[in-house]
Amino acid sequence: MMDKMSAATSAAILSRDYEETTTELTNNSKSSTSTTGSLRLRIAILVCAAFLLMLNNALYILFIPLVIEQYAVVSNNDFLYYYGGLYASKDIALLIMSPVVGGLIDRVGCVDPLISGIGFILISTIIFAFGESYWLFFTNRTFQGLNSAFTDTSIMVLIAILFPDDAARTNAFGALLGCSALGFLLASPFVTIVTKHLLESRIYFLGFDIAYLILGLIIFFLMKKYNCRQDLNVRRRKHDDIAWKILLDPYVLISAGSLAMSQIVLSFLQYVLPFWLGGYVALVSSVRMTCFLGLFSHISGILVALLLIKKDPHHRWLIVACGLVLQGFCGLILPFVSSYVFLLIPTCGITFSVALVRIVILPTLARLADSRHTSIYGSTFAISYVFYAIVDIIAPVTLYNLIPHTMLTVTFVGVALSSILYAPTLLFLRRIY
Repeated sequence: MMDKMSAATSAAILSRDYEETTTELTNNSKSSTSTTGSLRLRIAILVCAAFLLMLNNALYILFIPLVIEQYAVVSNNDFLYYYGGLYASKDIALLIMSPVVGGLIDRVGCVDPLISGIGFILISTIIFAFGESYWLFFTNRTFQGLNSAFTDTSIMVLIAILFPDDAARTNAFGALLGCSALGFLLASPFVTIVTKHLLESRIYFLGFDIAYLILGLIIFFLMKKYNCRQDLNVRRRKHDDIAWKILLDPYVLISAGSLAMSQIVLSFLQYVLPFWLGGYVALVSSVRMTCFLGLFSHISGILVALLLIKKDPHHRWLIVACGLVLQGFCGLILPFVSSYVFLLIPTCGITFSVALVRIVILPTLARLADSRHTSIYGSTFAISYVFYAIVDIIAPVTLYNLIPHTMLTVTFVGVALSSILYAPTLLFLRRIY
């Protein structure tokens, strides 16, 4: 009798263990499937966001030939006024709106600001297609600045949230920067078309609106499926208590400053290039080659930085410092270049150094937000865009007064030295990783 009871008990235990094991395997299988599906959604959102930034860059670079063609008949001083005003209007809007957008993202999430940014670029493209007067172009550039404040900040926050792991986050930012750089490649074949037919008809620019609408709808539904809004609700806490602390955080300020300093030589070069080449037509005909070479050097910088980070993740600050020093030396060469062919060499070095800095600093800002500011990404990235906009505004304001007095050599030497002298401040970031 006891043997029968023992056998029955053993059979019951084995049956229960089998059911528990089966249930556990089923749950693990569902969890694995869910994780795989989540990864696919995150990658799909990343691809759409990268294409969105690529279209932004393509539209921005196509705006330059329009200005050159439109105002090439005026004198140099008048051209400085028109070109400088249009060049700076975008960055003024970015400077004003970035802090507002950063706080907005921390409160309501990045979905609604991202969609709002797409709305601003739709309006900008319509103005660009039908505008004829200077003030309409000025308004167009202002809406481009609003788009940058909303869209770019939202995308950076989105990537930081979707990829919490440091290695995956760095790779995601690398893919994002590489794909956004393709916008210059996308724009380059259209430069000749733009210069020949832009003043006759710009209706084909409405094709950008169609692409923006499609990408916006895809991102919206993907994020809704991923339930990203629920993830963002967790990150709205204590924003009012720590937003001002972010502004006083030396690590955030140094990181944002290095991101801005990586742009300083390029900002001055973009503004002064028409006068450097000795004519407006020379600029338009050379944009295509600059786009190609700048693209390849920029992507090369991203790949080199990713390899260095993978090999030695604890010395990322050194990569940024080397990028700033390289940019400074390239900037010192620029004033002594006498032809466009030789101008390409330091330009490629500058775009390479920009990639080295950005691929390190963007994940660093997200890491600082995680470790020091309870994942308040919006305000953290907004500070970097404020610094970025200030540097871009300095170029037209400064060069408007210096170009007529032929002080470009002194200006570029000073800007290049500022990039080199900023590099030692990166020593403060050596303990982050």
